[in-house]
Amino acid sequence: MKDKKILGRNISLTILIAAASYLLSIALESYYTSTENILLIFVISLLFIVIITKSYATGIFVSIVEMAVFNIYFVAPRGSILTRNFLSFVLFIIAAIIIAKVVTNLQKRTEKEIEDSNVSRNLYRISRGLINISGVDNIIKYSEKQISDIMGKKVTVFWGEEKCQENEAAKFCFENKKTCGWGHQDFTFADSVYFPVPDDQNVRGVVCIPGSMDEFSTETKAYTRTFFSLVTMAIQRENLRQAEEEARVDAEREKFKSDLLHSISHDLRTPLTVISGGAEFLSENIYEVDKETAKIMLEDIASDSEWLSSMVENLLNMTRIQEGKLVMNMKKELVEDIVSGAAERVKKSIKNHKLRIENSEEMLFVKVDGQLITKVIINLLDNAFRHTRENSTVVCRTYRNGENVVIEVMDDGGGIAPENLNKIFESFFTTGGKYDSLNKGAGIGLSICKSIVEAHGGEIEAENNHIGGATFRVKLREEKENE
Repeated sequence: MKDKKILGRNISLTILIAAASYLLSIALESYYTSTENILLIFVISLLFIVIITKSYATGIFVSIVEMAVFNIYFVAPRGSILTRNFLSFVLFIIAAIIIAKVVTNLQKRTEKEIEDSNVSRNLYRISRGLINISGVDNIIKYSEKQISDIMGKKVTVFWGEEKCQENEAAKFCFENKKTCGWGHQDFTFADSVYFPVPDDQNVRGVVCIPGSMDEFSTETKAYTRTFFSLVTMAIQRENLRQAEEEARVDAEREKFKSDLLHSISHDLRTPLTVISGGAEFLSENIYEVDKETAKIMLEDIASDSEWLSSMVENLLNMTRIQEGKLVMNMKKELVEDIVSGAAERVKKSIKNHKLRIENSEEMLFVKVDGQLITKVIINLLDNAFRHTRENSTVVCRTYRNGENVVIEVMDDGGGIAPENLNKIFESFFTTGGKYDSLNKGAGIGLSICKSIVEAHGGEIEAENNHIGGATFRVKLREEKENE
């Protein structure tokens, strides 16, 4: 249908230009224009016709017709196609043929250069696009869209053996490494063509193009092959990146396990020695030890047992976080209840410190896993008691800040060295402060706090405050009371 429209347009334009040149020649002849000028008009009209129709054959046909018209109407004896100078007639035809040939060749060369330029530009644009895309599925979606734009049809890409199993023709094409579908020996009655996308000796996928490939030019087919070569390289690059990422994650996981064992081995051994040694001493000397000494030793055993319990709980949480198995039971919670629950559970850790709770006068709600957020506040309070000087004051307060609820744990116990502020939430990091040598710690508590808060879509930050201590600030999105 498209070819018929082009043919009809070319015939119409040819007749129109030829008629215009004839009428113009008639008009100019009345002003005694020489026959050479009239002949030039016919030559110019021939050039226009060849340029517009892009047809060498049309140029030859028009040149013969125009020469015949010129001889009949403008050269004596008029009314006869024959002239006294038959050689001029032949030379004009030869010149017209040469002109038509040169013009059509020049047009084809120009069109080829333009097409090559467009192909290069499009391939460059597509390759740039592929570089910026990650994920095999995203690369396939991008490829389908680009090749569909090139072909002007909805093209489907079946990538990988599993995907090819969804379509019988695609499966055959993938397994046999040969083109099938419309116009081919296999699946000849299909409404599409299926051709394989090779990679060295293997087939990586199958492309399904509706209709027949015969309607596409050789250049378009070559363009398509080059395009899918780029796609194959992009997917190979993505597979390599994923493999490298998996290797990196595995290496980090192994390093994490090694660091964890190294970090906690000494920290676990010390309280276990105190517990086992104290229990053994009391067991052997129960009747010789005075009550005050026994009480102190039992308190030490209880304190170390509680620390071990907290350490084990932190280790379990960290393992779940590392493996992506942290399950959260999200509910609407009153912030005051979370803080009160945390304060109740750290009473034994307060010792010579002071704890002050400053809850907002408004009722503040957050949608969180209450137990996990309570654990975060417990860790922050416990850190404040363990890593500050004696008789320091620890304040836990809550307030609204824009759309967030803020829970702050603030102390006046010496603060954090400025160079350590940006590392305070890293796993196994300890500040090495003057109070740390008196306290145990594997450096995982704050790292767990950060992971839990971020899993809730919140933020946690640390800074030194104006009263000579440190402030830890947890921000969580507020849940309105009526929501």
